[in-house]
Amino acid sequence: MPRGFWTSTFLLSATTIGAGIFAIPYVTAYVGYPFGFLWLVVAGLVMVAINYAYTDVVMFTGSKTPLQLVGYGKVYFGKVGQTVGSLIILIGQWGAMLAYIIGIGSFLGILFETSEYAALFSVITIIVVMFATWKNITYMSAIENILLLGMIAVIGLIAVAAFPFIKPQNLHAMLPLPTIKNFFLPYGIVLGAMSGYAVIPEVVRTARRYMLTQRQLYLSVVVGTLVPFFVYVVFQYVVVGVSGNQTSIEAISGLVPYLDNGIIKLGALLGVFAMLSSFFTLSYVIKDTFEQDYHVTNIRAHLLSFAPPVLLFLVGVRSFLLALELVGVWLGTTSVIFILLLYRKATKTRKLTHI
Repeated sequence: MPRGFWTSTFLLSATTIGAGIFAIPYVTAYVGYPFGFLWLVVAGLVMVAINYAYTDVVMFTGSKTPLQLVGYGKVYFGKVGQTVGSLIILIGQWGAMLAYIIGIGSFLGILFETSEYAALFSVITIIVVMFATWKNITYMSAIENILLLGMIAVIGLIAVAAFPFIKPQNLHAMLPLPTIKNFFLPYGIVLGAMSGYAVIPEVVRTARRYMLTQRQLYLSVVVGTLVPFFVYVVFQYVVVGVSGNQTSIEAISGLVPYLDNGIIKLGALLGVFAMLSSFFTLSYVIKDTFEQDYHVTNIRAHLLSFAPPVLLFLVGVRSFLLALELVGVWLGTTSVIFILLLYRKATKTRKLTHI
């Protein structure tokens, strides 16, 4: 496959793998590994379909400069679609950015064994990402590629180190079976963790720049969705297999009794890689939303993309798990429905365009 194929694939994969990876083992242990694994499979299949459908929407619309979800909402449903798209993309992605700001600071605190400076680390991260998103998507794609490869390498090292400590009984279904309410606990977490749809217009733009064929574009979308799925499967299996019902909310601290400090720090490094990669792309996507869909100037778009999550963080909203859960439920429900409605409308009114 040409270089552009892997650039597009890694862009989608790196955006998808985010903070949700650390919540998946906890909700899996809560409902039992078989049920948690089933939820992950369902989420993976759903997001393959959604990402494929959204790619169709972008291609059917035929704009040489892909819009964002807000713009496609306006194209197919007018002002109402634009408003709904705005609520979905802005609330969801701003919430995700807030979770990343909180989470990156916490993991850097673990990595450097100075948790009291977590807030400072978060502020430094904000400054770095704000600078990086002034650059174009080519520059960001290079960053994404490095971060994704780093994440896969770290997960591989953790898996190798933890494998001897996996207990088969931890992977059996928990008895009694979970209640209906508990059974749906993983819903928001796994769908949110698999949601990388926001970067699909940028994936199409990248494919066009590298002159990929339509087949190569669609294949990159499928592969780019499946890479996070398999990464999550490995991480879920290893953490739950080792920690069992002692799995911690953020996954890593529950491994402390079994793994040495170096591996724990690798887990913290994984957290930084996972959230930083998504933070880069989501901030760019929101900036692009304001520029392309609302025709806001570059400077204002840049400030608007960061202002809400940064202000919330600075006034003291720093509950990582609450932010992650709410964002997952919101995005996992509204985005799937809205993209399917866009796809239905687009397939009735447009013809597939050449890439």
